[in-house]
Amino acid sequence: MKVTTCLKMLIILLLSSNYALAQTQKHYHVEILIFESKEKEDLQAWPIDPGKPSLNNTISLVQDPEADFGQLSDNSLVLNNAKKRIQKNYHLVLHKGWRQTITDKEHAPKIHLFGGKALSDNNGAAGMHEVDGIVRLSLGRNIYIDTDLLLSKSTLNKMQSFRLIESSKIKPDEITYIDHPLYGIIVMVIPEKQTS
Repeated sequence: MKVTTCLKMLIILLLSSNYALAQTQKHYHVEILIFESKEKEDLQAWPIDPGKPSLNNTISLVQDPEADFGQLSDNSLVLNNAKKRIQKNYHLVLHKGWRQTITDKEHAPKIHLFGGKALSDNNGAAGMHEVDGIVRLSLGRNIYIDTDLLLSKSTLNKMQSFRLIESSKIKPDEITYIDHPLYGIIVMVIPEKQTS
């Protein structure tokens, strides 16, 4: 009888601690800038068919900035000054920000990230963007970002796509630069201030 009571108490404690943890999950503001590099390596060195990121089981950003995975308004983005400086010398492909909780890698959702100019493929089919792929943020001892992005450009009536698969460690409130011979990616993750 005592064992059953202890077991019930333990289950109640575990459930209540999980509920409390869910209630206190921290939100972060995530911001990404992608720009085309001036110093390009020989494009012929890159594979003709780089493959495409899998968009299965991805989450799309929503318009409500207060929601989980809610897209932030332009005036609330903190990298606007960096964006202006980049635009003086480079082609800005994408600048987006959103709000989300960050979980361990096993449970971290993949976010479908796309934007930039609307493009059509070599067969003339529309519906492509300069950037299309996934971003996943996870939390361990540090915050990590995994990207699998297809970066496309149209030159001389020919479509060229380059795939960027990268994992990087991120420090909160600091700018992280992900290097690629053809593109630059700047990421910033800011913990949301708790209001009491």
